[in-house]
Formats: sequence, C-alpha cells, structure tokens
Amino acid sequence: MKKLTTLFRLFSFFFLQSCLCSNALAQITYTSSNFASAGDSFLVTKAVTDSIGVNDYSITGANTSWDFSLLQPLSQSYDRYLSAQSTGYKLSFVTSCVAGGTGTVACNNQWNALVNLGHRLLDSIKFGSFSFSNVIQHYNKTSAVLPANVLGLTFGLSDVKVPFAIAYQRPDTIYRFPLAYGNKDSSTSRYSVDLTSLGISFIYKACAKRVNQIEGWGQLKTPYKTYASTLKLKTLIYSTDTVILNGTVIPVPATTSVDYSWFDNATKRPVLVASGTIVSGVTVITNAEYIDIIRCLTPIASFTKTPAVPYLDQGVQSVAVDFNNTTANADQHSWNFADSSSGVQNTSAAVNPTHTFNHSGTYQVTLVSCNSICQPLRCDTVTIPVVILDSSNVQADFSYYPLQPCGSDTVKFTNLSLNSTTYRWDFGDNTGSVLKNPSKIYSSSGTYTVTLISKNSTISDTISQQVIVLSVPLAEITPSGTLNTCNGDSVVLTASGGSYYLWSNGSVNSSITVKHSSTFTVKAFNNCGNSTSQPVQVNIHASPVVPVISQYNDTLISTPAVAYQWYYNDVVLNNSDTRKWQITLEGTYKVEITDSNGCKNISNAFNVISTTITGAKQEQEIKLFPNPTSGTFTLKFNNDSNKEIMVTDALGREVYRDKVSGLNHQVNLVAPAGMYFVSVTSAGNTKTMRLNISR
Repeated sequence: MKKLTTLFRLFSFFFLQSCLCSNALAQITYTSSNFASAGDSFLVTKAVTDSIGVNDYSITGANTSWDFSLLQPLSQSYDRYLSAQSTGYKLSFVTSCVAGGTGTVACNNQWNALVNLGHRLLDSIKFGSFSFSNVIQHYNKTSAVLPANVLGLTFGLSDVKVPFAIAYQRPDTIYRFPLAYGNKDSSTSRYSVDLTSLGISFIYKACAKRVNQIEGWGQLKTPYKTYASTLKLKTLIYSTDTVILNGTVIPVPATTSVDYSWFDNATKRPVLVASGTIVSGVTVITNAEYIDIIRCLTPIASFTKTPAVPYLDQGVQSVAVDFNNTTANADQHSWNFADSSSGVQNTSAAVNPTHTFNHSGTYQVTLVSCNSICQPLRCDTVTIPVVILDSSNVQADFSYYPLQPCGSDTVKFTNLSLNSTTYRWDFGDNTGSVLKNPSKIYSSSGTYTVTLISKNSTISDTISQQVIVLSVPLAEITPSGTLNTCNGDSVVLTASGGSYYLWSNGSVNSSITVKHSSTFTVKAFNNCGNSTSQPVQVNIHASPVVPVISQYNDTLISTPAVAYQWYYNDVVLNNSDTRKWQITLEGTYKVEITDSNGCKNISNAFNVISTTITGAKQEQEIKLFPNPTSGTFTLKFNNDSNKEIMVTDALGREVYRDKVSGLNHQVNLVAPAGMYFVSVTSAGNTKTMRLNISR
C-alpha cells in the first residue's frame, strides 16, 4: 500500500510538471529583441470592411483560440521601420533646437539620445483644417520600453512644404517589455503642433492616456497562417485635444479608441491588429490588418524621395537620393531614373533603391509596379519629376512670412537664391521691387503669384510661388438639401469661410450630420480673426400616424391627410391620389399618406375578399365583389365558357342582362339602393347570389 501511495505521488508530481511545462511553452513572452529594428519590412493586408464586422475581437482569456481566417483582402502595402537618421527630420529637429539657443553639437546629441528608430505611420494627417504629410513616428527602442519621442510631419500650404520634428513634452510609451500574459501598464503623453513660427496663429495640443493590458494568449488563425501561440494586447487610448486659434481655446471632443493586437515571437510586429472606437460604451471595429503574402490585387504605384530638395555635393559633384516605395498591392518593381549618364545604374529592381545623380537638372523618375500573382500580370506606372540642384549655379528661391498673411499684414520676403547678385520681384499686383529682401503690404485679400528673377553676370533663374492673403472670415452654413425633413432622414450642414470651425454643438469638423431638430451656428476662424454665421434652423418632423383603411360598401377610405397614394398588391395604382378608392378587384390594398410637413407613412395591408357562391353540382364557381357596392361590381369565374348574366330587383324585375365569356366581367349597374339578385347561367346550370347596393 505504501508503495502504491509513493508511486501515485510520483505520478502526480511528473504529471503536474508536464502540465506546467506545457503551459509555459504556450504562454509566450515577447521581448524588445522580438520587435522590429531599422531596415525591417512587412507585407501587411488591410481587410475589407464588410469582412471585419463578422468577427468578435473582444474574446479573451487564457488558452483561447481566435479564428479570423475569413477576413477578405482590400489592399496591401509594406510596413517599414527606418533608421532615425534616414527619416529626413533630423535637420528640422536640429535647426529648431539651435534656434532655441542650444548649440549645434548639443542639439545633435539630443536627437541621438531621443530616437533610434523611425516608423512611417500615415501618408497624411489633419489637425483641424490643416493638412500634414509624410507622418513618421520616431522611437527610442530599449530593452525595457518603446517610447515615441519625436513626431515628424510636413506642413503644406500652397507651394510651401515645411518639415516639423516635434518633440513630445511627455513621451507616448507604446510598449513596456517584456510583454507577458497578465501585464498591465498605462502612460500619458503630450505634444503640440505650433504653426506660429510660420505666422499662422494655430496651436494643436494633443493629450492622451494609453492603457495596455495583455489579456489573452492562445492560437490565432488569419487568412495567411495559423499561429500556434500568440499574446493578445488590448490598448485603450483616451484623447483630449485642444486647439488654440487666434487666442481662442477650442476644445476638441474627447475620443476613446481601441486596438486589439496579436503578437507572435517569430514576427517583429503584431501579426494582426484590429482597431476602432468606443462610443457610449459600444465598441465599433473599423479597421483590421494582418501580416500576409502577396495577393492578386490591382497595384497602385507611388513613391517619395529623401532629401526633399537634393543639391549636388560641391566636393564630389554628386548627390545620393533615397527612394521610398509607397506602392500598394505589388511585389515586383522596376525603376528608371531617366539618368542615361549613369549607365547600368539608370535602372533598378530594388524595392527602395538609392540612386546617385552626378548632374543637376530635372529627371522624370518612373516606377512600374506589378503584381506577379495575378494572371495576366497587373501593373501600374507613376512618373514624378525629381529636381537636382547645383549650388554653384544660380538658383532662385525665396520664403515669406507670415504664410497666411492678412490684408493689413506686412509680408516679409526672404531671398534664398544662390550665386546671384541682382534680383527682380513681381508681387502679382502690378507692383515689384529690386531689393534683395523686400516687404509688401497687400491692399486686398486674394491669391497673388509672386515671381523672383535672380541673376548674376551671365545667367538667371526664375521661381514663382502663390501668396494667399486672407481677410476676416465670413462664416456661412450650406445645407445639403431642405432644412425641413422627416424622421429617419438627416441634413448635412457644411461650414465655409474659414480655416477652422467650431459648431454650436461642439463639433470642430467642417461638416455635421443633423438627425434631430435644433438651431445651429458655426464660428469660422482663420489667421485674421473669426466670425459667427447666421443661425440655421433644422426641423426633423415626426412621421404621421400610421393611416387606417376602412371599407364602406365597395369603397376603401383612408384616415385624413394632405395627400394620398394607393397600392394594390404593393403596386402603385394610377390616378389614386384621393382619400377614397373604389374596389374593382380582390386583393391587398395599402395607402401611403403625406402630411403638411411632407412626411409620409404607409398603412398596414387591407385585404379585400369576395363572396363565393357555388352551384349544386360544383361545376361553376363564381366570386362577386365588392359586396355591398355602390353599383359597380366584378364577377370572377373559374372557367371562360359562355355565360348569361341577369340582375333582378327584390320584386323580380329585370334591371340588367348580358352574355359574356372569359374569367372576369365587370358590371356597372345604375339602380337605386336595395337588395338585388345576380343570376349566372352556364351549360344549363344557374347560380344566384344576393347583391346589396348602397348609396
């Protein structure tokens, strides 16, 4: 017995150890070394919206199986991680740092201490009505954390492109390593987009709280593959942003976003991410993307370059330009740099090539991107001019401040031309200057084309830019249609006249969708001031009460309304726009009514059923309807044999006789109210039915 007990204990011990080892293997830990480094690239598929909503992404817990294999591909692109030195934003950071009073060496050291990894987030992003492109997040990846420390984005206004490298006042800690089941952390982040240095009175203050929780582990299926062991991370981001425009503080409505991310140890980024928003406690997932292989989708070719303005190096008389391929849905790429002097280097099949130009000029760089999975092959082509400048030649260039001048502002032009000695300005309003750095006050608002011709003793160069002079905005509201509509419909109100808007309901979008009655105004802002629109009243009227149909003899009657439309078996009846409708056929009738506000409602179905009389021998079945009637009625037969119809009154006097054939016959009887008898004779058999006429 003692031996059995000992054996049982040993068995239990080894069984428990086996289970613990099995669980330890299943519950992975994701470390900093598992995450992406500079140069890593991943093919990511964005899912079709309709296929996203059929899944429940909130399922969680230990040893869970998730199956998202039915997601359908919409588009594909490469998610790339870059060296912090190659994102193109270091110069902007250092320049801004030096302008703040810090030395160049110290500013370079600050950049190197803050960032070591770049990640392209978006092609463009909007803060209010201002658009920014080439959005790149800069991280400082360590063994313990992945904080976002610098946000790179490029502001565009007319022909002007200004890069900004915005240091976070408080970093956004994306992950704390290692990621392990049960871990939870939170952080707050802050940064500001400030355009006052450009003469634009606009500041966007972003503040967010990030809450991360590893809430599940288990097997994951995607359309690409099955991952035996993954970690599921739930991220909540609570955003409370603020806009300051011309000194006016405009609170942006708070938002809550949610991301569900699944990590696999062998993949250096999440293998699946589902994201959306939470509104009034309801989670709506609007985007899902996952690691994938190339699928047969139509390519969309596109690319960017770094540096944005390449100059020949005067020492070696060349410049290396990095091309960043932003093509979607392609796996084969063919580049032509239009630089025949470079010989075999003039073309490339690399995804993101670097080409060295040895001469100044404009090169029409062409990218052909193809999807080899598709049969026949699908390709797309894009050509973009790349201008290589030579700093030893005359190069006309200028900037101006402020970028959004008002009518009373002095616009200061800064001459950035190279290798030139004389200048001629045309301010676009029939005035000009020969000064190197002139100033100008425009007498009225408008768009002016400013041209600078820069010369030396032998050659000249010309450049033109548009200067948009603003006036105090005139806020206006334009509705998408009528301001009076009905329950279930909506009205879109669109603001105009400014660069940024604040609606009376708190929205800061340029358009709002109205589904309830209310009065709306909008305040329009730009760099010159603000104004408030005239109020607009939107009336969303309730639908009229469902109409009721009643029958009086052979007439259907609707409850009162302004307008009517009758239907027979769900088909519109012609000339049926009155309150009453005379029945001529059995079947289903409905009436749609319209009230004084133009709102409609439709009745329930009203069934009209005829009286059926069958003769003794069941040879001829006859239906008579309507009954009672005002004089018009229909006879319906089950065969089309010859028949004789006779109608007599209560005293036996004949009031109608006719010989007919066919399956239906309508009788228009002109007779006083009372009781009548309808007799139908066919093949020697007579059937008689009682008919009531009411007036």
